[in-house]
Amino acid sequence: MSRVLHEFLVNQRWYAHKGAAITSVIFADYVHITASRGDGAIAFIDAAAAEVGPERYALPLTIAWESESDDPINRLQPNVLARVRQGPNLGALYDAMASQEFPAAIVDAISKGMTFETAHGRRLICSATDAYNEYRDVDPQNFSRLGVEQSNTSLLVDNRMVLKLYRRLQEGINPEVEIGRFLTDIAKYPNTPGLLGSVELLDAASGVTAVAILQEFVRNQGDGWTFTLEHLNRALDDLDLAPPGEDEDLPVMRDNGYAMMIEVLALRIGELHRAFTLDVDDDAFTPKAVIEG
Repeated sequence: MSRVLHEFLVNQRWYAHKGAAITSVIFADYVHITASRGDGAIAFIDAAAAEVGPERYALPLTIAWESESDDPINRLQPNVLARVRQGPNLGALYDAMASQEFPAAIVDAISKGMTFETAHGRRLICSATDAYNEYRDVDPQNFSRLGVEQSNTSLLVDNRMVLKLYRRLQEGINPEVEIGRFLTDIAKYPNTPGLLGSVELLDAASGVTAVAILQEFVRNQGDGWTFTLEHLNRALDDLDLAPPGEDEDLPVMRDNGYAMMIEVLALRIGELHRAFTLDVDDDAFTPKAVIEG
């Protein structure tokens, strides 16, 4: 199995050290997830590379069995790890994030607050925030992959939620989960994507590790950086073409749309800072005095 994992890892965009030779790959733990919408397993893989200590990765796994009308080995590439056999049945062991059932099972487990025990006694805790109540009519089996896969894997669920699986796992409190939960459930800040739920691995010795999060999907037309660059490029192009002395009459110079957007951005950032000043019974978010020197 180590050889199979090795060959699979080096070809994944989310593997962090593709340029370094993998020296060892082991199954550290696994958990079977069963929910009304589907099932599957998450394997926790420890991979070490040259001059890099072991790092843990989350690899959901499931099997698709071959039939007269379906050849999963070819259909599911490049997500297939290996061929498998059970008696006369042949199938494909593959990354379950490419399946129809596993992502739905994760969303279902989050919505119901389910907990699963791993093979080595850890607990996988699925929990929803208060904000999830507005999304209980979502169809978790209607999903599509978001963009080009990078360090994590994200799926758009029913055009309303985003399920993100962290591939390289890091022990400790995850800021995206911690801050997202605070802004969503405590501060009720409406201008960032709300945190709807999380999946965390709890180890009695090492504490908590975030495995996945579920967030609101916010439609957008791009990011502020690109918006600013496009505005500046239009302004420079207009200035290059303008007759001498007519700079101030250019449409881009009279258009205050960009300034209005920046004003809104500044307002939202100010509101965000104000949200963090709330007096709450949580030391992680209690405002601290800044003392010079």
